[in-house]
Amino acid sequence: MVPNIYLDITIYLLIKILKWPLKILINGVIGIVSSKITDMYFKPSILICMEEEEGKGSGRSIPGFDLHNALCKTSKYLQKYGGHEMAVGLSLYKNNFEIDWFFMSLVSKMSEQLYKKILLPTDGSKYSDISEKHALSIAAANNAEIIALSVIENSFSVGLPDTETISEVNRLLKEENEKNLKKVERLRDECGLDVEIRTLVKEGSPAKAILETIEEEEIDLVVIGSSGKSGIDKFLMGSVADKVVKSAKCCVLVIH
Repeated sequence: MVPNIYLDITIYLLIKILKWPLKILINGVIGIVSSKITDMYFKPSILICMEEEEGKGSGRSIPGFDLHNALCKTSKYLQKYGGHEMAVGLSLYKNNFEIDWFFMSLVSKMSEQLYKKILLPTDGSKYSDISEKHALSIAAANNAEIIALSVIENSFSVGLPDTETISEVNRLLKEENEKNLKKVERLRDECGLDVEIRTLVKEGSPAKAILETIEEEEIDLVVIGSSGKSGIDKFLMGSVADKVVKSAKCCVLVIH
């Protein structure tokens, strides 16, 4: 069995060594289970099944982490391996010393590829609320900084005279956006997470503002809701998420 201390390091990897016969857990099933673990915890996972003197495993990864490259750097502990960035297969001898060193070496390589800066666009919608929880969890696991961004969509006033009514609407929009950003900090405190949060407020097109922030801040991961609030004074996060996914030069996690 893998020592408990290793099982506690779920930040980077969740490994479970099973003693069931390989004939029961064929490679396809191992891959399905590994995929479910990764989906559940949003962390790379490798499932290893031991039989007699050999262990066979399957792994799944998350956007931004090259699992195959990590195996390449720990290949001296493996019999053979293959796959690509998001999915791998491997085999190794049933040797506790080798398994331990393979595990520690793999965790070390994973720590070199962690997210450092996470961009969290927020508009106060329910999908935005969900994305905030995911972003905080990922940031806490990776010791990353969150940049919470709220964009004032004021395109409705373009070309119109600067009347008192338009100024009041813009003021209310700014207040609401600032409340949304404070909500992220409040959620962090309620969860008791040690995550650094920096807030930004920009005006204009949400998609453009997000893409500009990605470049300016050298963002590693964007966590964004699949849909937003509707109405003339709210931007539709759905179309924004679509534009960001197509144009961002970093990993994008869309939360539905």
